[in-house]
Amino acid sequence: MAYDINQQRNQRLAGEQEAMFRNGCNQALLDKGMRAMREYCRSNGYITDDEFYRAGI
Repeated sequence: MAYDINQQRNQRLAGEQEAMFRNGCNQALLDKGMRAMREYCRSNGYITDDEFYRAGI
């Protein structure tokens, strides 16, 4: 039972972290000063190459 509770907690935390990265990547698309973040997001699959280049360099 403790294992199941720990697994559920880990899944919830992973989901929260994923949402945080996606939100950060969406913000980086709007802010020209966040190029490094956009590069990170592109390399990790959070945004596409097309989104990266449309956001500007």
